[in-house]
Amino acid sequence: MLISFGISSYGALVAYIIKVGEFINVLLNPLFGGTALIYSLIFFTITFLLICKGIKIIEKSESLMVIMIFIVIIAITIFAIPHIDVNNLATSQTTSFFMPYGVVLFAFLASPAIPEINEELKNNKKYMKKAIIIGSIIPIIVYTLFALIVVGLTGINTTDGAILGLATILGNKILILGSIFGILTMTTSFIAVAFALTEMYHFDYKIKKGLSCILSCFIALIISILIIASNIKNAFFRVLDLTGAFGGSMAGILIVLIWWKAKKLGNRKPEYSINKKESISIILIIMFILGIAFKLYEILKI
Repeated sequence: MLISFGISSYGALVAYIIKVGEFINVLLNPLFGGTALIYSLIFFTITFLLICKGIKIIEKSESLMVIMIFIVIIAITIFAIPHIDVNNLATSQTTSFFMPYGVVLFAFLASPAIPEINEELKNNKKYMKKAIIIGSIIPIIVYTLFALIVVGLTGINTTDGAILGLATILGNKILILGSIFGILTMTTSFIAVAFALTEMYHFDYKIKKGLSCILSCFIALIISILIIASNIKNAFFRVLDLTGAFGGSMAGILIVLIWWKAKKLGNRKPEYSINKKESISIILIIMFILGIAFKLYEILKI
């Protein structure tokens, strides 16, 4: 689980540092100049300070950003709907069906947030089930609608960050709005993941809070700088793809096994319970193993 969590967490942080720098560069470069790397460093500095301040400051910042995210999504939808070409939605490439496996799995990999929910609801554990279900359903709806809008607009010309490709059809206004959307969504995720990683170092390995925060953030920063300096094409997509395929699949298998063990050996009544479905669990494990195997095959093939 340490390996799985490390791959998932650091992969996510690296991807966010890279892409947020690109988005900020789109917004501020015409005004102040600079490069994506410089703006990635500025983004990192601000979020690092927030994370080191602890959960209270994170609660306030994330709540505000989530509200802003929904406002921006509504605005993008209003701008985009009149320009959607349904023919783009009919386009398919069956040979690439499994290509986004890692990215899609990464997008729904929210297990690091569960300990935070548990900590936040320590006096109201009865709301755990509802929080997890609602917190899972909302992203599914938002992701689906956003994907339909983007593909409906840009079709096979969709970019790895989605937003930057919209400008070719909707102009600079949507580019600005979309970049703000990208910055907000990735900032909230960056803070949540980095904080979870910090908590792991601090509580599981008894490392001091300050050093835990540094380990969580600066390792990701160093890797990000190396990737940016290497000019790897579609770096954002590739990092998320590998992160989801390996870290996400490993986490999925382990969570199912942990659940089996908890069902067998648990000595307390949980806040809620899920009936043990052996068949579904086995199907999930097989799916995750095949995902890892497919990604390994892709890498070796290259």
